[in-house]
Amino acid sequence: MIKHKMDQNNPQPDYSFLEENEKPGYFDFFTKADKKTRIKMVAIGSSLLLLLAVIVGAIIFSNDEGLQSSLTRVAQRQNEVIRIAEIGEDKARAQEVLNASIVIKASLKSSQNQVSAALANEGGSPSRAILRQLESEQTTRELNAAEQANRFDEVYLEIMQSELLSYMASLETSYTHASGNNRKLIDNLYREAGLLLKNIEDI
Repeated sequence: MIKHKMDQNNPQPDYSFLEENEKPGYFDFFTKADKKTRIKMVAIGSSLLLLLAVIVGAIIFSNDEGLQSSLTRVAQRQNEVIRIAEIGEDKARAQEVLNASIVIKASLKSSQNQVSAALANEGGSPSRAILRQLESEQTTRELNAAEQANRFDEVYLEIMQSELLSYMASLETSYTHASGNNRKLIDNLYREAGLLLKNIEDI
């Protein structure tokens, strides 16, 4: 416990120890500094604020770029699934394979419209050429060969299963860059794709 110092002539407590322990604050130092020092302090503070703004802006810009790029990849995957579903719609032998192709095509076209709207909101509008970049000639050849060998449905189901898994993987990647409504959209698309995949697996 701190004991008060007593003046013999004045029996009032002496609180001078409080002033002795008091340290000057930053504001006191700033106001007492000379003009040149104050200018330096303001310049340093402004530089730090500018640096912070640049860092925050870079992070936001990077996230936007990541989302736009990943959504474009999603749209490309959708485009390829739709293309393959159209082949199945044309060449499927079993009715259940034909029905699955019709459902996949309709579902993915609707989903693609939603992704295109999300891309537009992010300032992106990929051309048709960009959307077709994942179209695989190898896949087309495999399906043609399977048709000639009377194995179309079997090969088609294997390829569609693989394509839906790739599509879902692209949604997972995009989800990590998204927030708010975009994240809800991607989550819904992922669930829908999971149902389409299950339908294919059950045939």
